[in-house]
Amino acid sequence: MKNLILISIVLLISACSGRIDFPEDPSNAMEQLEYLEEARDARPSWTSDGLWTDGEFTYQVGQSKVFNTERASKKHAVRDASFRLSEYVTRDLDVDFSESILSESDSSDYINQSSMSKEIVRSISRSVIASAHPQEFHTELRLSGDERIGYVSFVKLRTSNKEIKTSIKRAKEKLVAKKKKMKQTHEIANRN
Repeated sequence: MKNLILISIVLLISACSGRIDFPEDPSNAMEQLEYLEEARDARPSWTSDGLWTDGEFTYQVGQSKVFNTERASKKHAVRDASFRLSEYVTRDLDVDFSESILSESDSSDYINQSSMSKEIVRSISRSVIASAHPQEFHTELRLSGDERIGYVSFVKLRTSNKEIKTSIKRAKEKLVAKKKKMKQTHEIANRN
């Protein structure tokens, strides 16, 4: 009964707002498919863009799974976009750091320097993600076969290219400083 009331409210709201109509029979696979296709066609174009740079900003799209509340759905979409943005920013760094570490170390230093590079990459990720802000959300309703309503959200995160470059520069400076400190410690240990 509770689900029937919720469905009635959702249908009333969607009819008044000119949005896509929910399937009359949620257990009908064809109606569900038609609804999903209409919902996909009604999405803003940015929801399928992924990652792009436009002028002085970088944008990353995130998508949530189905959640019981719109708020939880939006939070998950932001987490997804942040994770993807973090991967984008650090993908080249990890390779650069690893190559630098391998070329400048002997086997005993490799473990310490490898963990240093991972710490630097995490630091860059946190810095860039902290500067990223949701610019736009898009949320869709989902209805399961057992008449439960859920939400799927998309988010467009925006961060400045300058912030990305600054984070990378700071991280490289930290890495160089840590390498010098490790070398000095290693030389002192060899003297003793």
